[in-house]
Amino acid sequence: STAVWCTAAAAAGQALGEQLKELKKRKGGEEETPAAAAKQPEQKKVKTGEEGKTEQEGKAAAPKRQQKRRGGNADAQGLTATYIQLTDPSTKEDWEDIQSFYGVKPELLDPRLLVKREGTEKKLYLITERLAEKYEQLSGIDNKGQCLPGVTKRKPVEWVHMGVRCFERVDNKHANNADNKCRYRICQDGVSSIIRYMTRRVLTIDMPT
Repeated sequence: STAVWCTAAAAAGQALGEQLKELKKRKGGEEETPAAAAKQPEQKKVKTGEEGKTEQEGKAAAPKRQQKRRGGNADAQGLTATYIQLTDPSTKEDWEDIQSFYGVKPELLDPRLLVKREGTEKKLYLITERLAEKYEQLSGIDNKGQCLPGVTKRKPVEWVHMGVRCFERVDNKHANNADNKCRYRICQDGVSSIIRYMTRRVLTIDMPT
């Protein structure tokens, strides 16, 4: 009986082997062993518009994200500007408005210490004497705004920022009417710095202690 059972088991095993071989032929390849399947990482399908692309292939085909530029040339990023002093002939009207309306006298405040960005800039900035000297040295001008010997034209120098904002031009119907004698208002940023040079439009109030 033992011999008969062994013969039957062998026949069943042989039949199962034949069925497995037939199944492999139908699939078109040999079946992977569990160990071989474990070595190969699972490749996930991704929506790339092309059927059958794997996740790794999709990442390789995707364009690289451009990193945001940091630092670099400030001029190229539009962060710098050319400044001019109120000794420049183009700013004569601005300086006259401030002198007459706020009582800012040249003997109190040298116009060299007020600068503005060249062009259509509306703001005036107050700078220190030392910065004014450095500006004049780099620009090739003297403390009167005249070109130094050997210099035919003021050299434009790019600055990121200069001084504290003290005045700002107001362009509206109220500022440009005949009754208004000045187009500039005082900025809160620099009121504590500029008030010491003003002899008009100043109201002193005694606060009770």
